[in-house]
Amino acid sequence: MSDGRYAKGRAKREELLQATLDAFSNDSFASASLAEIAAAAGVSRQTLLYYFPSKEILFAEVVRWRDDINRRLLALDKGLIDGFPRLATYNQSVPGVIEVYSVVLANATDGQHPAHETFRDRYEELFATMTAEFAARQREGTVRGDIAPDKLAHLYVSVSDGVQLQWLYDRTVSIPAHLETFLQLVAPPPAHTTGPDPEAL
Repeated sequence: MSDGRYAKGRAKREELLQATLDAFSNDSFASASLAEIAAAAGVSRQTLLYYFPSKEILFAEVVRWRDDINRRLLALDKGLIDGFPRLATYNQSVPGVIEVYSVVLANATDGQHPAHETFRDRYEELFATMTAEFAARQREGTVRGDIAPDKLAHLYVSVSDGVQLQWLYDRTVSIPAHLETFLQLVAPPPAHTTGPDPEAL
């Protein structure tokens, strides 16, 4: 394939991913058929299948595409710990994406699922980055130091994934508020101030 055709094909693929993401932003499409998703994206089912051979692959790529967009828009490269609540606030505005993410995340635990390696690598990168960030904060004294940073990273991501699932049942649940509460819980306790010696009064 020439560079021109490759660039054109990649551009069309990204166009379809964005159109699908836009459709998820407005409605719940986790249970939709490929024909319904294709119609929402403004293409034929055959065109969609040409670029994404199955709904599972399409959903996995939408999640990855969303991650790339979020990383740029929310400046997640500057810090995942502080970026997670901002990301949660954005995600609550696109309920279909949270639903698709949760469905793909659950199904991808199967080693044969087309998104299995994608999510495994995603978690490895996420945990490594967040562990380093928590360790840095412990050195700065802004996070309590009696819990291993890798455990803090796993707990923080677990809170995020778990509360997103709960939010699908109850839209009054605030995902960013739970993440911020976690960060409050792992902050060092306020310095204890000792009052005047009663005997000196």
